[in-house]
Amino acid sequence: MLPFVVALVMLLASAVLLYSGGEIVPCRRAATCEPAANVLGFFAGSLVGVISLGAFVALDNRRKASTSRRYRSWRISPRGLIIWIVSAAWILGMLHMFGFALHLTRLL
Repeated sequence: MLPFVVALVMLLASAVLLYSGGEIVPCRRAATCEPAANVLGFFAGSLVGVISLGAFVALDNRRKASTSRRYRSWRISPRGLIIWIVSAAWILGMLHMFGFALHLTRLL
């Protein structure tokens, strides 16, 4: 459950940081944009989100292989749901990387 919640929080953090980074509402000047928000959004969406996917899949495989407990899945497949969540977070992370590159080229 923890890696699933972490992936969801990283998706939300990446979306909020995309707004504050100036990519959804454009900055008036390059100096008013927040490149730090883009860097944090990239790490949240692209790196931590993918790491939480790996942790979730490893824990899920361990639970399925365990003979001491019965494995019970949700009605909606948690594996399918987390893949969609992490994919959306990864795409937002790539948008953050693009926004950071735009910010760097504006300053040059």
